[in-house]
Amino acid sequence: MKLGDLVFIVLSIFDALSVLAISFKLFRMPFLEYKKQIIITSIVIAIISFLNRVIFDIPQFDLAIQLIIYIVALRILIKIRTFESTLIIVTGLLVYLSIQYFIYFILMVTGLLDYAAAASGIEGFETYVLWIGTILAVYFTAWLFFYMNLGFAFIVRPPHYFAVKSPIFSGKNRVLALGLVGGIVFICINAILLFHMTYLWIYPLALVFSLVSTGGVYYLSHRRNLND
Repeated sequence: MKLGDLVFIVLSIFDALSVLAISFKLFRMPFLEYKKQIIITSIVIAIISFLNRVIFDIPQFDLAIQLIIYIVALRILIKIRTFESTLIIVTGLLVYLSIQYFIYFILMVTGLLDYAAAASGIEGFETYVLWIGTILAVYFTAWLFFYMNLGFAFIVRPPHYFAVKSPIFSGKNRVLALGLVGGIVFICINAILLFHMTYLWIYPLALVFSLVSTGGVYYLSHRRNLND
């Protein structure tokens, strides 16, 4: 294994940890209480991401595959029902992507980022600057939510009783579920947008999609939080 591969895997672990940190703090879930499960999930995500991007050369499917693994991990390891697991992870990933696009813009405007190199996913300075900057910013955002006691509190603390099903497309969850579908669609097409970021008009389109998706799911979660 090359040094670059090892660096990729290590950064991927911290990346996955940042996604889980912001996801949990958005919903006031205890993070360190599940540190063993979270570390296992992050290592699995990092290895799968390495296989997707380096070995199998399918980076366009990496984020969608990660999304599935996150949801399955929350369901099996932390005992959170599927709907709630999906809501937690999708919201966290949308916040992560919004932060990433914002940092992308700042680095590009300041001239620290060659947008063509970063968009191509080529291993190098530009890619690592964007990646590390995003990870640190997401950790900081998660800490702010924790420090200021922000986030939603309508999801019951795990373990969940799986015999009681969440009504997905009825009751209080109906509108939230529809917003969640939109968020999942954006996450799945995100890789396509990134791989075409060499066309400058794609960037504002991706940023708008990201902010609208994140804002929509966040607003619907906030409304659901007020109703409980």
